[in-house]
Amino acid sequence: MQNASKLLDYINNGGNMVLLGGVDCDFLPYLDFKPTEVNFWWWLNEGADLPLYAFDVSHRLWDFLRIDECKWHYHGVFKDNDKYEKILVNEIGESIICKSHHFKGNLYLTSLDPDFHIGQGFMPITIPFFEKYMRWIETDILEEK
Repeated sequence: MQNASKLLDYINNGGNMVLLGGVDCDFLPYLDFKPTEVNFWWWLNEGADLPLYAFDVSHRLWDFLRIDECKWHYHGVFKDNDKYEKILVNEIGESIICKSHHFKGNLYLTSLDPDFHIGQGFMPITIPFFEKYMRWIETDILEEK
């Protein structure tokens, strides 16, 4: 929080930020994140599926990622907001991946936590997710310039 004003100035002046694993911070205006209970073990049940869906199958992110590469668990949802572009949603339409258009720069948000799992050395699906997600973000930023 001691650098909150610097981060806000950065994104307000055209900088881009990527936030992973959910965001429960007070310094970002317009951000309405609701932590949810995490189902770590859904995949142990035969035939189980984590109900996540592309909000718009033609969104550019899906040129980089497959839905199944987004499925391990999530830590919360981003509440509806007219300045958030929904990308990946849960079964009731709440955002799991979204992009904010509130600032001069872009804010890329997900409640998926690939960085944690890559760092811990388990859940291998998080590696292709992270690589492809970041490739999309890089492409998205360059296309806007």
